[in-house]
Amino acid sequence: MRQYESRKESEALRKKSQAAVSTRAVMIQDLESVLRKRAREVEKTTVEIPEILEKKAKFGKKDTTLYNAYFENLNALYERLDDPTRKMNGNTEYFETIGVGRVPFGFQRTCDAVWELLSVPHRQEGRLVYEGLPDPENSLALQFCCPYQRENGEMLKLRTYQVARRYVETNRLVVVWRGLCEADSEFSGMNSDETGWCIDDKLDQFVELLVKTGAEDNREIELMMERLILDDALATDGLEIDDDGNLTSLEV
Repeated sequence: MRQYESRKESEALRKKSQAAVSTRAVMIQDLESVLRKRAREVEKTTVEIPEILEKKAKFGKKDTTLYNAYFENLNALYERLDDPTRKMNGNTEYFETIGVGRVPFGFQRTCDAVWELLSVPHRQEGRLVYEGLPDPENSLALQFCCPYQRENGEMLKLRTYQVARRYVETNRLVVVWRGLCEADSEFSGMNSDETGWCIDDKLDQFVELLVKTGAEDNREIELMMERLILDDALATDGLEIDDDGNLTSLEV
């Protein structure tokens, strides 16, 4: 009876280990599928937007001054990206969000997608593109409207002025932007001033090697422990597994 319980326990452990590995594999495949779908959707949206929608217009002195002032500020922001600490004085209320992630795509493809997304191609209402900035290949300035419906049915519009610039380095891409958002109706005169940056960096090859090596070692340890438990259970039943994986009786 004890031998039977031991063998039953080892078999349950083996099935549990196999199920865990299968579950992780399915999760990884699902995540990759979702990311590929998102990338295709972004690429499709970008390609299908007619050039006529990229409206060009004469900008007033106020808009031009704002775009140029923001653009000149981007270089200063870029130079401070690697500062170890940042301090803030005064009583200004602000919100800060930070996110770090890893995507299973090539470095250049990811960089191109990030720059394309900064042009917010899905925002077409009230869209105006400004072309007076230096280095047009690596800079952009535009404005657009974001409609918002309140609970009482009233429609509000948020107008955003956005300026961005990208800096192509040897092993990474840095994108810095400034954005001014203004509301209408009862919120007239209120605004938010956004400063943001995104760094696309190649995963350090040494770190990646360590991660892969550690994962392989963990897997080997799991297999070894599983085999020891199974061998122990079979030994108590007078059985063993030969070199071909067949179950045989131990010679007395």
